[in-house]
Amino acid sequence: MRLKPIRHLWVLKSLGAGVSKIKAEGFEGIEFWLDSTPDLAHLRSLCNQNNLECVATGATGGRTIDEHVKSFEALVKRAREVKPILLESTPVLMLGTPAKSKHLQQAVAIEQQTDLVIGHETHRGRVFYNPWSTRDTLQKFPELRLVCDFSHWVCVAERLNWDDMNNSILKLAADRCVHIHTRVGYPRDHRCPIHQRRNIRPK
Repeated sequence: MRLKPIRHLWVLKSLGAGVSKIKAEGFEGIEFWLDSTPDLAHLRSLCNQNNLECVATGATGGRTIDEHVKSFEALVKRAREVKPILLESTPVLMLGTPAKSKHLQQAVAIEQQTDLVIGHETHRGRVFYNPWSTRDTLQKFPELRLVCDFSHWVCVAERLNWDDMNNSILKLAADRCVHIHTRVGYPRDHRCPIHQRRNIRPK
């Protein structure tokens, strides 16, 4: 296992020039939003030309569980067009434990039918919005993998020491982590996601 520096396409005005700039800066891949990238074939071509890997990002949407599940299925299908090393999903928060459990059960079933590596971001306002409920969810669903952005947990918990005495939440999150969002002294739109490559594949 080794860390691969991945740069997001945020704030880059030109796709072609932006991808070349990312390569020149020493990054090994790009992270991009599926919904805001209409020409995935062109993006894939640019990545191939610059020997860059891709991390696809998208959020589920809808008002019901079924709508969210269909949204997730569409997200997986669209991501496969660009052949990313990872699909980063940010599932919208479904209120109520039964609804969330049903949503995640169906998401896991979809993940097990694809060869994509899929991670779900720890993001406020989303399913994995705080450390404690995330711990409980990961224990219930051992197949789930995370994209860890702990800055959101710091915001939600309103403190830095949100873990327990044994650091069990952080250890569990690290064990399930396939991608890390770091903030290395830059404003929000210039953050540098680092992809932590683990040989984790859906069964």
